[in-house]
Amino acid sequence: MIGIDIDGVLADSDPSFRAHLQKIYQRPFLRKDVVYFDYQKCFGLSLVQIEDFWQTFSAQGKWEKIKVIPGALSVLKHFNKKDIILITARPDYLKKETLSWLKMNKIPYSRLLFMAGESKHHDVLAHKLKFDYFIEDRFEYSRDLADLGIKVLLLNYPWNKKFGEYPGITRVNSWKDIGKIILK
Repeated sequence: MIGIDIDGVLADSDPSFRAHLQKIYQRPFLRKDVVYFDYQKCFGLSLVQIEDFWQTFSAQGKWEKIKVIPGALSVLKHFNKKDIILITARPDYLKKETLSWLKMNKIPYSRLLFMAGESKHHDVLAHKLKFDYFIEDRFEYSRDLADLGIKVLLLNYPWNKKFGEYPGITRVNSWKDIGKIILK
């Protein structure tokens, strides 16, 4: 069984988020500057600006327009959907949009969990999930999952590179890399 995050792992969210920020605030928002998991901190935005960004992103139906990360579907087709559980840090109020995006993009999965606690390991423990692998893009969640003995594949991004290596976490650059590890 594999666990998979959505944003940054299945959904190529960062380019969509930054394009929307650029449209609203008429200035560049570059990927190399996303060195934290928090756009407010990365780009010096006020709380009002970041709240406006999320509100307009949702109001304009942009969650459903996010592209799938290249290679994800070709690897996932090798799994029975019952072996795939999605755990996302998206707020629960985005459930409708998330389900629509998953259906529209034909993402196979058996369960979708919206993160309840401060970290995904709380959900793993609460639901007694036994993952062979978990695919993630946030280092902090990856570390907590690795500490539970779960093999984590961490997609390399500017926001997680500063953390370096950690036992139980294997860094990968693409779904092609993920496929080579999981499907061997």
